[in-house]
Amino acid sequence: MTKKTLIAAVLCLSCLFAATAKAALPNYAETIAPKGIDAAITATWKYADAKEQALLPVPAKGKLWNVTVTGAEAGKADVALVNGETVLRVPLVSVTGPVEVKAEWTIPGFYKLKTPKSGRGDLTNIKYSIVNTTGIGFETASAALSLPKGMRLFEVVDKKPNFSKADDVYTVKKNVKGKKGAPGLAAGAKIDMNVTMIPPSGSGSMMLWGFVAIVSAAALYFRRDLMPGRRNKENA
Repeated sequence: MTKKTLIAAVLCLSCLFAATAKAALPNYAETIAPKGIDAAITATWKYADAKEQALLPVPAKGKLWNVTVTGAEAGKADVALVNGETVLRVPLVSVTGPVEVKAEWTIPGFYKLKTPKSGRGDLTNIKYSIVNTTGIGFETASAALSLPKGMRLFEVVDKKPNFSKADDVYTVKKNVKGKKGAPGLAAGAKIDMNVTMIPPSGSGSMMLWGFVAIVSAAALYFRRDLMPGRRNKENA
């Protein structure tokens, strides 16, 4: 083997190892769905090259109630400060293959009616963000936000999200994906979701007609002295 051939082989192996190292990034996804006026959040973290621990973002105002792990034995999960950032830390013991961590959270009152800045009382604004506080990029990251049954999508404030309608439940989706080895959601980056929802048009119409009926009844009451029957009675 000549010196040039040896150098070329070493360079090829170096590129191969570098590409393999770069490709080792976890994937992350969240689903946000209504549970009454609360939000039930399922966060899924997948990593083929997991080592000692899994680090997941913590939803703002989220309350953790369950963590399941496949592909490794896991220690007790806890919300902790790592490098100055709040994360869900899941210790991993005896990793046997690709690791998947599912964390389930609840955000109380997430779907409670919130009137947007437009001032329209029939609209409700929902905002949600995923902030990557883990210190490592995610190769892919996604969020899927479902609206409560009976509500419909009025406006999506985010730039170019995807949304679908199935079984009368709207789901707004946002996905980011990096090229192989590059993070789709870098450390410190975030996914923002901002939507406005509205009740079915039928509900709005009933509320409007109800308001009109109340106003009409009040007007008749205060102007009852002008009614023909009452005037005749008073003139008698």
